[in-house]
Amino acid sequence: MPDPVPAWRVLAACALAVVSCASTPRAPADSCMQQAVDSLDLALMSGDRQHCMASGTIASRCGSASAWIAGYGKELGDLFGPGSFQQRDLAANSAGRQCGVATDTEAGLAACCAEAGY
Repeated sequence: MPDPVPAWRVLAACALAVVSCASTPRAPADSCMQQAVDSLDLALMSGDRQHCMASGTIASRCGSASAWIAGYGKELGDLFGPGSFQQRDLAANSAGRQCGVATDTEAGLAACCAEAGY
C-alpha cells in the first residue's frame, strides 16, 4: 500500500491550480458559482459588501464548499495576480458563507451581511 500524500502537498497543488487561473478570474458562464455572482449588481456595492454578498449567494445556491473555493481562489488570484489581497475580504467571505446558509432570500442575506458589518 503506497504512503498517503502529505496534506501540505495536496494544499500546495490546489493553491497552484487556483493561482494558475488568476489571469481568468471568471468561472465558466454555466457554472453555479458564476451564475450566482452574475445575478448580483455588485457595481453598486462596496468591496467588503461585494465579498459578503457574493460568498453568501454562492453558499446559498451552490453550497458552502463552492463559496469557500470561490472566495479563497479570488484572494489567491489577487495575491499573485493583478488584484490586491486583503485579509478583510476573507473575513467578509466567511460572514457571507455563514449568512448564505442561514437565510434563503437575497433580502435576508443583505440584512445578515449588514448586521455583520458588510
